[in-house]
Amino acid sequence: MDVSFLGGATLDNTLISELLSCGSLDSGALESFLELTSSFLSFSDATSLQRAFDNLCSTHELKQKTSKAIIRSLIILLGGAVKFGVTEEALGVDLKAIGEP
Repeated sequence: MDVSFLGGATLDNTLISELLSCGSLDSGALESFLELTSSFLSFSDATSLQRAFDNLCSTHELKQKTSKAIIRSLIILLGGAVKFGVTEEALGVDLKAIGEP
């Protein structure tokens, strides 16, 4: 499947699975993941990032392995959307194509 947020590149099954796992999160957890992902570059050191990540997992009672996969997929999604100038509409088409509502 080719998607705009990867510059027209083909989406691999692992990334599809990770993105679909976002659908199982409650709205508070998803919001926390998006906030952490979008502020990823603002952390001055790995300790700050790890502390924020641990807090997210503990607050929403999520496994770290699953949470890391979600953050990875969101970084790819959001980073690619910015890099390739994907519009909100095109991103919506991409997400619907991989099964996100």
